[in-house]
Amino acid sequence: MPKTPHSSCSGYAKSDIGSPLQLVQFVLQLFFLGCDLLCHAHPLGLQLPEFGVRINFKPTDFTQVNHELNETMVSRAVRLLGVEPEHKVADFFCGLGNFTLPLATCASHVTGIEGSDALVARARQGAADNGLAEKTDFVARNLFTWCDQDWEALWKKMGGIDRVLIDPPREGALALSRVLAATDKRPARIVYVSCNPATLARDCAILHHEGGWHIRAAGIMNMFPHTGHVESIAVLEPGPRPEKKSEEAEAIERRIAASGDDDVKMNLPQ
Repeated sequence: MPKTPHSSCSGYAKSDIGSPLQLVQFVLQLFFLGCDLLCHAHPLGLQLPEFGVRINFKPTDFTQVNHELNETMVSRAVRLLGVEPEHKVADFFCGLGNFTLPLATCASHVTGIEGSDALVARARQGAADNGLAEKTDFVARNLFTWCDQDWEALWKKMGGIDRVLIDPPREGALALSRVLAATDKRPARIVYVSCNPATLARDCAILHHEGGWHIRAAGIMNMFPHTGHVESIAVLEPGPRPEKKSEEAEAIERRIAASGDDDVKMNLPQ
């Protein structure tokens, strides 16, 4: 029987697939198609039982890999924030709502701000799935270019902000930290959750030396056992803002300029 070297059980000929890169892309497409079909039958979910919240996610979504410790981290962050039923809370870099939805069970209203339109849509759906749509709203905004006008508009829209939670990627929240250091419209407390102690230290230094914020508590969690990475939490409360930048503040800004952190640009998922 003559051989047919280009035939395959998938119906694709080798010449159709082409280069090794195209082959990898084809295999990945099949993988993600299989994942989507599996998720329709058995949705993946992040459970936060203390708050009665379940957050559905897809295999390609960002979630904390250590789900058990994530429960502890969310519980600790909510307690440290000291949220009361009348409070209005802003959750920056909210993603799928890992903090937004638990906070909404305790607060009057929570606004989640996230750079990805797709994640904002998913977070809205998660709020609806958990019966929290009326206590939440979500905004798509590139937080790496956050400015004073954005904060003023958010403050006005929310009718004041009592608490702020910040949970940025490894690049940190430089633009937001500068705005919170400069503004006279201040929440009573910030909880900053970080996967990069270096950018947490940088942003806390800006908040303290330029804005008069004080670190009231800090700690780390072993979110990633057997690696060199940790998850950190800092609690900040406002104090008198310096009338002018101190030498420490000027030195911080020079280091930031030298490091290129001012030029951080993110490729946001759609």
